[in-house]
Amino acid sequence: MASMKAFKSTGNRSHLEDALKHLWVFEQEKLDTTTQSVAGALECRRIHARKILAKLQEVGLAESRGETYRLTESGKEYALQILRAHRLYETFLANETGIVGKDWHAEAERVEHELSSEDTNRLAQALGHPRFDPHGDPIPTRAGQSTIRQGCSLRNLKIGQLGRIVRLKDNPDTVFDRICKAGLAPNLCFEIEQLSDDSIQLRIAGREIYCDREMVDSLIVEPLPENINFTHEALRLSDLKLNQKAEILSISPACRGTERRRLLDLGFVKGGIIELELNGIFKSPIAYRVRNTVVALRKNQSENIFVQILGSNDPS
Repeated sequence: MASMKAFKSTGNRSHLEDALKHLWVFEQEKLDTTTQSVAGALECRRIHARKILAKLQEVGLAESRGETYRLTESGKEYALQILRAHRLYETFLANETGIVGKDWHAEAERVEHELSSEDTNRLAQALGHPRFDPHGDPIPTRAGQSTIRQGCSLRNLKIGQLGRIVRLKDNPDTVFDRICKAGLAPNLCFEIEQLSDDSIQLRIAGREIYCDREMVDSLIVEPLPENINFTHEALRLSDLKLNQKAEILSISPACRGTERRRLLDLGFVKGGIIELELNGIFKSPIAYRVRNTVVALRKNQSENIFVQILGSNDPS
């Protein structure tokens, strides 16, 4: 595409591509893109934002409609490719490295401008062509298509209702960091335990998770049907006591990357039977027996393994 070649030859490529992403996001949310909104998104002066928008129009990627701006078809295509590179790289960081969640976005913001179409396609293939990034946002395909994921606000649910986290907003960074530290992630199921105007308390695998107003606003969820097989008795492996056995239900979706692969390699897989072998002096690490092997885990690792306690008559 001629406009893309001209675009990539400019010195402010990263700012121009960030402006394209801003236009695309605002159009998806049915908001008007203005000089002021671009200046805010790029954290630059309005005069610089006007120059960026003028350049986008010059190369045929955007058009003005009075005081607002919209992407052309070429602009939409380009914006989707930048989003694809960004979300695939975030997925790579989440699945293949030990980088913590709060740093995924900033690192992907930097690398997305360096990836060629060929690099992005190879990355998608290496990752198995994932449909969603670690925040639950759809990853556009090579052809620019993406799956629309429906969801609603956490405030739409009632006390006692079951739900599943669909998507996490990754801005602002401080709020997303609190979400990560609380162990919240897409595909995590929960029960609404308490509701108030300022906060919502969730129950997840034996833990009460407090979500303040900003965290609630950053969570997109879906209600679960009443007849779903939801295990209310799920606990964390760290809750297991001596002489108790448990069946492994899952590893928390919040546990990713090298840490998740290590737990799977050690035998912490769904359906496995596990028992506490020996408590550490300071409760960490703790020795567990799984697959006839004794494995020592730190408490933060065992918190990420969801189990169901077996009764005395359950088979081992």
